[in-house]
Amino acid sequence: MCSSDLGLSLRGLLRMTLLPTLGFACALALASEFLVAPMQHHAETQRTVLRSGNLDLLAGKGLWSRTGQQFLNVRELPAGQSPEGISLYEFDETGKLQRAIEAERAELMSDRRWRLVNARIKDWTGNTRRNEFVASLDLGPFWSATELPALGQSLVAMSPHALYRYAEHLRLTGQDDRDVRMAFWDKASLPLATASLVLLCAVMGVNFGSARNATFGWRVLAGALTGVGIYFLSRMLHTAGNLLGLDQIAIVSIPIAVVLALSACFAAGLRGTRKPGENTA
Repeated sequence: MCSSDLGLSLRGLLRMTLLPTLGFACALALASEFLVAPMQHHAETQRTVLRSGNLDLLAGKGLWSRTGQQFLNVRELPAGQSPEGISLYEFDETGKLQRAIEAERAELMSDRRWRLVNARIKDWTGNTRRNEFVASLDLGPFWSATELPALGQSLVAMSPHALYRYAEHLRLTGQDDRDVRMAFWDKASLPLATASLVLLCAVMGVNFGSARNATFGWRVLAGALTGVGIYFLSRMLHTAGNLLGLDQIAIVSIPIAVVLALSACFAAGLRGTRKPGENTA
C-alpha cells in the first residue's frame, strides 16, 4: 500500500514528521551539552584517578592532593581551562592551621608550578593574624597539566560549550585551536545533520509501497547506502579540510547541504511521477 492509497501526500508526511524531528534535534542538542559530555567526562576522570596510583588523589568534591602537611583542593576543572576554585591549607606538626589560601583560578607553568590568580591569604604563623589579597602568587610544585584529569580528557568528553571555551582559550594564548574548533563544529552541527537525514528518510519513504512490493528492499538498501555515504563524505571532508586548511563551517555544512539537495531531488521526482488528479495537499 503506498502513501497515496492512504491519502497521505509528501507535504502531509513532512508536516507529520516536522515537530517530532525538531523535538528530537533539540533533545539531542541538550543531551550533548548537559548529559552525554558530563557523563563521559566523569567516567574519564574516575578512570584517571583509579589508574594514577596516587593515594593522595581523591575523588570527592573536586580533587585533593597532600604533600606533607600541605593540602591542595581544586573544586572545578572546566574542560580545557585552568583549574578554578583553588584552596590551599598548611598545618604545623601539631595539626594547627598555619596558612589558608583561596584563589579564583590557577595558571599552570613549567616544573609543576602554579600561578594563583586573585588569591586571598590568611596567615596565622606570627603573633598576629595576617589577611591580604594578591593579584598573583606563584606556588608549587603541584600537578602538571598532563596529570590533571580534566585537562587530559579527550575532546569526546567535552560539551559544545566547553569546546568553544577551550578553542577560544587556545586562540587567545597563541596555540593551535583547529582540532578543538573542528570538534566544536561537529557537535554543534549534529542536531541539524540529524534533522536533515530524517527529512531525507521521510522523502524516500513516500510511496515506498508495502513490504511485499518488489521495490521495498531496493529502497531500504538505497537508504542504508545513502546514510553510509554521507558518513564517509563527512569523514573525507574533515581529513581533506584539515590538510587543505578549508573553512570549518563549510566542512560541516557540505554533508548537510548534500542531504538537503538529495531530499529536494527525491521530492521533485515524486511530484513528477504523481498521477494527474492525485491528492497533493
